[in-house]
Amino acid sequence: MTAAVDDLSMDCYLQQRRESGGSFPDPIYNHADLGPLAMEFVDTPPVQRLRHLKQLGCASYAFPTAEHSRFVHSVGVGHLAGQATMALRATGLDVQPIDVELQEVAGVCHDLGHGPFSHVFESEFLPAVLGRHDWCHEAMSARLLEYLIDENNIDLHQQYIKRIQDIISSGGKRPQQLVWERDSAWQLQIVANGINGIDVDKIDYLQRDARMTGVRCSYDFTSLLLRDCKVIDGTICFPDSKQTFVADLYNARWSMHRDVYQHRKSKAAEYMVVDILKAADPVLGISSRIHSPEEFIQLDDSLVREIHRAACSNPSEPRLQEAAAILNRLERRQLYDFVAEATVPAEALEADYVSVTASDVVSHQAHNSGVMLQPDDILVHNMKIDFCSGSKDPLTNVMLYSSDGSVRSAADGRIHRPAHFIFRQVRVFLRRHCPDPTRRQQYVAAAQTALTRAMQHRYGQQVEVFTSPGSRRSSRRTAAATATAAAAKAYQQQRYGLLLQQQLDHAGSG
Repeated sequence: MTAAVDDLSMDCYLQQRRESGGSFPDPIYNHADLGPLAMEFVDTPPVQRLRHLKQLGCASYAFPTAEHSRFVHSVGVGHLAGQATMALRATGLDVQPIDVELQEVAGVCHDLGHGPFSHVFESEFLPAVLGRHDWCHEAMSARLLEYLIDENNIDLHQQYIKRIQDIISSGGKRPQQLVWERDSAWQLQIVANGINGIDVDKIDYLQRDARMTGVRCSYDFTSLLLRDCKVIDGTICFPDSKQTFVADLYNARWSMHRDVYQHRKSKAAEYMVVDILKAADPVLGISSRIHSPEEFIQLDDSLVREIHRAACSNPSEPRLQEAAAILNRLERRQLYDFVAEATVPAEALEADYVSVTASDVVSHQAHNSGVMLQPDDILVHNMKIDFCSGSKDPLTNVMLYSSDGSVRSAADGRIHRPAHFIFRQVRVFLRRHCPDPTRRQQYVAAAQTALTRAMQHRYGQQVEVFTSPGSRRSSRRTAAATATAAAAKAYQQQRYGLLLQQQLDHAGSG
């Protein structure tokens, strides 16, 4: 396949693409189109496995329509990657047919290494059972790519396999770390952009996730990479007129984390899934399956059904029965109780943050609450939301070009920016199962008091703790939370004006 593509002119390639490529109906783009090489990858077990991984993991416990899979997202990313590459060719950039094909393959395969239940498998379950580890889904994606090619006899030169792996992994590395020539470094900025995060992966998931969760926003940033950009000195740059639109993308990511990805009920369900996997792991060896591609591709979201069947077959195995009991609660939607959340003050955001632990919270409990909290009774979520660059301004690494040929950073000039680019909250959930409502409320109240004391001990009396969604709506945000929430308004201010600011004020108070 690659030998044939290498020898084709662009016109002949486009004709071959129309004859041998694939097209998928898609609610976002109407149709998602892929070339013949990408289609060879789509029709393989490792890629088809993505049909059985929900894109948003446990978010469907908060947003019932969030049932879309990593497969449809990956097809969308592959489609956008090819379209973006062709758009750059239209600007006069030297783009060959193989460049288009490899970008599409990278888009289709970029999530191959994800485990069950989205990021919770890698970021919560594996650390809980393995401690510190160096396993990551990006590295597994690279391994599975080679496995896929070997198992399905796909004709692809080794140099092209390495290029696809670099394109997939470039989100976690600067282009200079991957030793690419400047005139081709732009290829590392389409699927996973390690410079500023503006890539087709993000453009697809923001729009698709908002649509499928019912969020009343249309995050359509496809024009950034499909119409307006061009490559200057190896870097994808955007028109000066798109400065505010670029800022809107970062604001959209912030908003989706606040409203969807970090939703309290989603996190409660995630913690229950983690506890189910932890209980079953000593018996079923789940964590040991991450080292072999053959075993790993058998892991998907049906894992909880495997645990349920194992528990039914082994009624005397206590670990499996523990997992089954938590699963029973999850399926009845008896989620871990949300206890309270506290906002980290602005002055503590820039310092080296030390996570609050369950032991920290429990050590500050009152001793007249009628119950005695243990660290295992609660779960602490150290939530962080940023604008894609940690505590730094994401616009600093976005380059804009003007009609006179000059290039500048998007952080320069007219646009307003927030005082802080990172937002932290500490949330507590009650893990302990209390069938008696009165007893459960005692534990919730004890944990609320303990969190309040712990946060005030660390940050002072100015810390405000919200004990329920209602109390949060009825209370004004602290200065730190106000400053961070104002980031959304600051990024939107110049584009949409006072009306949108009023809407954001209303959403923030609700």
